[in-house]
Amino acid sequence: MRDNANEVLLVPGRRQNYDRVHAVLTDIGALRAQLGLNYGANWRSPESDDFTKDSANIYSAYDSLIAKINQTNTGQRSQPVEESRTNGPARMVWFVVVFLGLAGLVLFFNSTSLQSAQPVSSHSEGTGFSELSLPSKGSDSLAAGNSTESEFSAPELVLPANGDINWHTSAIRLAPLNIRTSVGTNYLVKLKRVSDDQSILDVFIRGGSDFSVDVPLGQYYLEYAAGQKWYGHNHYFGPETGYSRADSTFNFYQDAYGVSGYTVTLYQVANGNLRTVEIPPESF
Repeated sequence: MRDNANEVLLVPGRRQNYDRVHAVLTDIGALRAQLGLNYGANWRSPESDDFTKDSANIYSAYDSLIAKINQTNTGQRSQPVEESRTNGPARMVWFVVVFLGLAGLVLFFNSTSLQSAQPVSSHSEGTGFSELSLPSKGSDSLAAGNSTESEFSAPELVLPANGDINWHTSAIRLAPLNIRTSVGTNYLVKLKRVSDDQSILDVFIRGGSDFSVDVPLGQYYLEYAAGQKWYGHNHYFGPETGYSRADSTFNFYQDAYGVSGYTVTLYQVANGNLRTVEIPPESF
């Protein structure tokens, strides 16, 4: 034995290989100890005692599995199963902590999304767009209906096609107007001249659809009627129609940099900057 050890440990190349193998076996012994495999029937051998480490769990994974099977079949209790059960409350506490943490994150992001921001503008290809959108919350986002359902008897009609537009001007159309909507509410949008409050167009936009058009240069009010069921241009969306006007004017102009335009989002978004006010039906 001594001679064999000398042949390995006293030769530099062999000693290097021995140290490398010894380190690997030591790591395997530590891993077995963490997995509770030290005392399994297939692992116990005098040759491996040098690399066996103490384990907090004297039962192997195989022994624990057999104990669980026996408990299921006979109702008997064993230490590995009891030890596993004691981890149940700890897991439950951990689950509650994770759940509360996620709930807190949701509340945090919801609260920050309600904050408003300044208008955003961008320019591309010689055309400037001002982006306006409804804020996440606010009593001015949609106006309430102004008639009672008991007084209303007009028949419901098929929704017009998205982008069904009526023009009330022959002026040259240069400035882009983009309107975005979300599913659930339909809109009839009007653009009225500031100078005489006369509509130059009215367009039907289905909920969840977008609409783009070029309009004449000038200053305008943007108004819209909102609802779900359509009853024609005399009754719009019936008793539940909401009538609103943007509280700022839309200035479409042309300068040395190009033509100005607007993108309007008619649904609530985080940091929205489009404020609206309720208007009576007769003003629409």
